[in-house]
Amino acid sequence: SDRSRAPPTARRTSAPAMRTLHAALIGAAGLSEVPLSKKVVKMIDSKLAHLDSTYDWPQFEQEMQDLWAPHPMMDNVEGMPGRARYEGLREWYTGRQLPLAQAFSPAEQTMLMMVGNETQTSSVSYVKGVWNAALGKVDPGTARGRPVIMRMANFYEVEPSNHSPAGGRVTHSTTLVDVIDLMRQAGHQVLPPSPLPQGYILPPSGLQGLPAPSSIFVDPADTLISRQTVTAVLQHEFVAQAGVANQWVADMRWYGPGGIGMATNSEDYQIQFLSKLYMALSNVELTVHSFPCEGRFCAALGTLSGDHVGAWLGVGPTGRRVHLHFASHWHVVQGSILEGWTMLDLPDFLKQVGVDVFSLKQPLQESATIPAIAPVDAPQYNNTCLLKSQLNPPTMGAPATFLRDCAAWVINTTDALWHGDLKDVEAAAEEYFYANWSSSSNEGSKQGLSALKSLVYARRAAIPDLHIHITDVACQGNDIDGYKTMMPDVLTGTHTGWGDLGEPTNRSVAFQGMALCYLQKVHGKWQYIAEWQVHDIGSMMAQLGLPLHTPTRAEPHDCKLNFPSWDYLASLVPKEQRLDALMLNLI
Repeated sequence: SDRSRAPPTARRTSAPAMRTLHAALIGAAGLSEVPLSKKVVKMIDSKLAHLDSTYDWPQFEQEMQDLWAPHPMMDNVEGMPGRARYEGLREWYTGRQLPLAQAFSPAEQTMLMMVGNETQTSSVSYVKGVWNAALGKVDPGTARGRPVIMRMANFYEVEPSNHSPAGGRVTHSTTLVDVIDLMRQAGHQVLPPSPLPQGYILPPSGLQGLPAPSSIFVDPADTLISRQTVTAVLQHEFVAQAGVANQWVADMRWYGPGGIGMATNSEDYQIQFLSKLYMALSNVELTVHSFPCEGRFCAALGTLSGDHVGAWLGVGPTGRRVHLHFASHWHVVQGSILEGWTMLDLPDFLKQVGVDVFSLKQPLQESATIPAIAPVDAPQYNNTCLLKSQLNPPTMGAPATFLRDCAAWVINTTDALWHGDLKDVEAAAEEYFYANWSSSSNEGSKQGLSALKSLVYARRAAIPDLHIHITDVACQGNDIDGYKTMMPDVLTGTHTGWGDLGEPTNRSVAFQGMALCYLQKVHGKWQYIAEWQVHDIGSMMAQLGLPLHTPTRAEPHDCKLNFPSWDYLASLVPKEQRLDALMLNLI
């Protein structure tokens, strides 16, 4: 028969045998396997591609049930059909998939990226389709009957399963849709105008596959570098709020969400996104829910929480604790970021501050002075009680002979402790610092000369070429009450040694700070009694690619000055004897 004469290679091979052969060929070529989560999601996407408005539930369930856990959770953005969270496959079908198919027909989805590991996968895509009907709270408006672009980002959590044709099944998914840009295309401009181009989203540059990356050609070393790079960027830009991370290349490209737009240089990225975000949110906390990296790509699904203290997107500060949900993707090459894609659930953020974007008749204005809602339990506060404290030196007519030399003394003592020979650190500490010296900073509280010496030795060991660039010095006080000094500075150096920062990273740092110090004369010598200083430690750690130390929580002391303060040591001598005591160098 014809079958008996067919060559062996033409005979049918079972699916398990084909998978075994495929794995063997990949291993022999030194290539990588496709992560389990990507296999599952790719199979789901191939089935969803056939969904249209006539697709009925029994057929949908038959196609999908083995690729999803029995009770999967599917999270959605504000404004999309149904609830914010779908529970179970049936609710996801009726609440999202069917309305989506009915709203856009004909339609095609284009996948730009799919980044995954064994348990997590994320994709960036867009749907181009003719908009025929409302999608949740978003009406097609002037775009009805016309093609539009709907930008999407998806994240999936996957577990192994012997019952799945792909070897695994989805337990949780999250979808972000660029609702603001969809409304823009429908003629509903709801946010203040942005100077950046709107509606742009392009695939990654370079030949990385489409969707990128092509898993079998992924180098695991690239995956590690990408993860370390993006971790440092998240710390620097979101947690430390330190501006554009230096990992971005000069000709960077960032595809921001609708209402913000696309930045093609670091200046636009800083001014139009980061700076405004920093002005709006303080006391921030970053929670990352999903963080798959693969080769030269990383994806992060997260929430940035903060106190709403400044105007952003046309809404004034409300004082509320708010949560900004985001989905970001990065293209990393040898530790440098070429491109980024970010989506924000802006309708949900605005809802938290009292604005329903779906009912707005006019766009919000950048100069808005509302708050949209009154602050919650926020009684008026001021610092006027501090005016009753001794803000200025209390001794009238006291001599100020040291004032002329004070600034030079601050500069010279700083150099002696931090720039002199290490063998001279102990002598400098004992010469210029009070035995019970105290320090309060964003790295914690310290007291005594031994704590000071340990601090200096540890930091200079970690950064041997540490330089404190003093940019100004100011002094106020007199010879009896003491002097307060203010010294802004910039610290630079390279982390090449073992010290208080752990294993050397061989990275350089440059960050700024400010120190307020209190001096008094002790046994005839001017010495530092106490200091209160703040340096941008978050920026330093981000530049080094290190995790931020456990934050130090500061406790306010309303209506009271920092202690010790004016008259700290002089108060030990009766007032009528102070001038004589000063002359005799008793204080």
